[in-house]
Amino acid sequence: MKQSEAIKWYSRTEIASAIVKSAENKEVAFMLQSGSYGRRPKVLQFPADVKSFARDGATSFHISIENFSDPLKLGPETTEHMLTELRQSWDLIIDIDCPWFEYSKKTAKLIIEYLHSQGLKNIGLKFSGNKGWHICVPAESFPKKIARTHETRKLFPLLLGRLLKKLRIELNEYLNKSNPKYFESDLDSLFKKTGKKREEITKNGKIDFLKLMDIDLAMASPRHLIRSPYSLHEKSGLASVVIKPEELESFKREDAKLENVKEIRDFFNRQTSEPNEAKNLFSGISLEETEKYETKYERTFEPIKVKLNNNLFPPCIKRIINGLEDGRKRALFALINLYKNFDIPWDELEEKIYEWNEKNTPPLKKGYIQSQLTWHKRQRRRLPPPNCKQYYKDIGVCFPDDICKRIKNPLTYVNIKTRPTRRKRKQSVQS
Repeated sequence: MKQSEAIKWYSRTEIASAIVKSAENKEVAFMLQSGSYGRRPKVLQFPADVKSFARDGATSFHISIENFSDPLKLGPETTEHMLTELRQSWDLIIDIDCPWFEYSKKTAKLIIEYLHSQGLKNIGLKFSGNKGWHICVPAESFPKKIARTHETRKLFPLLLGRLLKKLRIELNEYLNKSNPKYFESDLDSLFKKTGKKREEITKNGKIDFLKLMDIDLAMASPRHLIRSPYSLHEKSGLASVVIKPEELESFKREDAKLENVKEIRDFFNRQTSEPNEAKNLFSGISLEETEKYETKYERTFEPIKVKLNNNLFPPCIKRIINGLEDGRKRALFALINLYKNFDIPWDELEEKIYEWNEKNTPPLKKGYIQSQLTWHKRQRRRLPPPNCKQYYKDIGVCFPDDICKRIKNPLTYVNIKTRPTRRKRKQSVQS
């Protein structure tokens, strides 16, 4: 996509106005032609702001799930307490990142039907700009409190994470028990359409529909961003257009070509939300039972029994370990979880984290580093770092190579790089 095309698109007053309206009370970031993000946080107040950023090199605009009283007060040193105080509310965003467009549409249709069954009427739907969809329920539909005492706005990201996991589990169970032919009438057609083998999309003899739907759990992360309505998609050159749910079945990707976009609609239609409309959606989610929605369908990674070696890391991690100006806290979370999967003593892990922090500009406060290390040391489960997708793009370190195209997690990259070594060791033991 040429920058001149982006400037022409964002110079349309109705497009710029729609982007500004969607960004109200939200943190904004824009992507540059280089594939990296501009410095965060930003806000959009006037249509002229959109045009100005486009002339400065912006190719797409991204908005936060959370709604803040003053997004410009956010920064690298923002604590969890400060985030909670600044957060006025948050919107339910369901991100469908399915690689097969027709399956992606079917997944969106299924989720909308599920939301309707929970009593929701005010549902926003937009094409992501490539193959996926974003479905939204505005914060105005939420109950003010959960379980009578907990303020909903303060339960982010915990409540959103539990809700998305509940949604995934219930949809998977429904499809397996009641509608196993929803995507295809027979398994052979399913394998042919996806190019997957039976063992890749089945679990315990049943189809793991989650691998077909690909509902992204990364939405439940502080300061997470989604592509704004009517923003362009760099790879496809298409616009992230808003459509009515009843138009979903007939929608074609060609409808999102710039010359075909005629009607501009609101993604967040807050005025038509009814208070407590989403009450049933949150029912049955315990805020105390930490395992209920976290253990089912959990991916597991085998610890890597090789010496820690930076040459094994994907490009995003290599960029992180050279030090950052932005995204240092998210990078710290990823690094600790990655290092924990190596067979190294904890004191060595801590030493490497402190060495890394000295390369940051400026370094994170030592008290914050220590609190994070202490928390991670207490965790019994060994988890992988966050999946690729938007996480490392948000930090501005995602520059994929050939191996990256085959993986969804940095730890898988390391496993691929160490596979020959592990195979040799296994053969040596056997001999």
